[in-house]
Amino acid sequence: MADRLRLWGEMSKNQHKVLVVGKLPASAMALFEARDDIDAKVVLDVANESLKELMRDASGMTLRGAKISADMIRSAEKLKVISRLGVGYDNVDIPAMNERGAALTSDDGRWFTVTPDRHGTDGFFAAILRRPEPSGT
Repeated sequence: MADRLRLWGEMSKNQHKVLVVGKLPASAMALFEARDDIDAKVVLDVANESLKELMRDASGMTLRGAKISADMIRSAEKLKVISRLGVGYDNVDIPAMNERGAALTSDDGRWFTVTPDRHGTDGFFAAILRRPEPSGT
């Protein structure tokens, strides 16, 4: 798994990049690993500038407590969905998500952390895979 996650820049054109901001259990990471159309990268450095740079090419991301500013969202041209793992979404700039036309999900952690709920993760993957790319990309 670790080798695949390090090869983020060497993915096929049919794959979508997903940032996993913070640690997820192995069972949750297995959901990403099982898909040929998703390439996940675990990010532990949540400093604004490093995360902002990684977000530029990401179609989706999962996060716990990291703060996602309007500037970060505006620079993420391919962003389609953020899944906030935990209760609430006050750490994500909602107006910027609306401007981007990106979805924001918030859950109590069951989708990815307690048991990998297929219904929840299917919604996350559908948001990444079925929305058209923004014009000009």
